Amino acid sequence: MYFSYSIEFGFATHKTEKAARENAEAMLDDYRDASHDGWSDDVESVCWGKIIEEAVQFFCHKAPQGSQFDEICDYELKPVIEEAP
Repeated sequence: MYFSYSIEFGFATHKTEKAARENAEAMLDDYRDASHDGWSDDVESVCWGKIIEEAVQFFCHKAPQGSQFDEICDYELKPVIEEAP
């Protein structure tokens, strides 16, 4: 799993390295199109990369009486499981 990100365009996940890089390049193109008055400092936030770990829910238990929730859970980081092509 891969990601692309910029302050203006946000965070997106992608199944392939190629898709993540292409999306980051598209973000740069959008900044480039708007640069006739000068480049935005936000352009330096454009990046892409591989997601190594992700938050996974574990240890769920019933919430105490009076809670606004039905259950309470914790999270931990686990390696991303790659899907078969």
